Amino acid sequence: GTSVVVVVVAGVVELVGTDEGVEELYALRPALVDAQRAPDETAEDIAARLWRSERNLLTAVFAKISVRKFEKTVHCYRLKPEARLNWPTPELCAAMERTMQPSFDKLVRRDVCNVSSFSDADGFSMLIRHGERRRRFGVLGDNDESETRVLQPEGFDVVFYNAADRELRISGRSTQIQRLYRQTLGEHLCGDMEALQPHRQFTLEPLWRGASSLDHPLP
Repeated sequence: GTSVVVVVVAGVVELVGTDEGVEELYALRPALVDAQRAPDETAEDIAARLWRSERNLLTAVFAKISVRKFEKTVHCYRLKPEARLNWPTPELCAAMERTMQPSFDKLVRRDVCNVSSFSDADGFSMLIRHGERRRRFGVLGDNDESETRVLQPEGFDVVFYNAADRELRISGRSTQIQRLYRQTLGEHLCGDMEALQPHRQFTLEPLWRGASSLDHPLP
């Protein structure tokens, strides 16, 4: 309803309405951002004003910053040696949405799921938009009195694929969400639900080996 839309818009404006967000906007549309500037204008003011006429632009910048924000909180997977990975086309993204919608409906009581992909020189990244569990918020009502409302925030997870080492990094807090992402990506990108195998980027082996870990000949 209207309350959910307000929460989504506020989240976009809050993230894009920062120095980092305005810098990204300026890099894409410098004349547009310059036209919004005023002596007492804040970054949040610029983002809020642009939302009315440039929603797609703000959404693109929001997605880019979200990818950076979650980059350090991801789980690592490696493709099986025999697995062949297909690039996430719009058709494959739509198919993944349909696959995940029933699971999100069960987990968070909302079947909203949107998958977008972005290619780069090293591989690709994906943004998965979904609902979060409902939460209670204290708000000021129309009569300026405190009220409690139950709203369902919007959540985002990201996927990074590095073609050089065939590694995928996927965000997502719960075990159920991780399993859903791993199996869905494996099924639609590789034709095998088990194509993505858990992989630890770092281990504590040097600590167990002690000083002998330093015994490596110099080149």
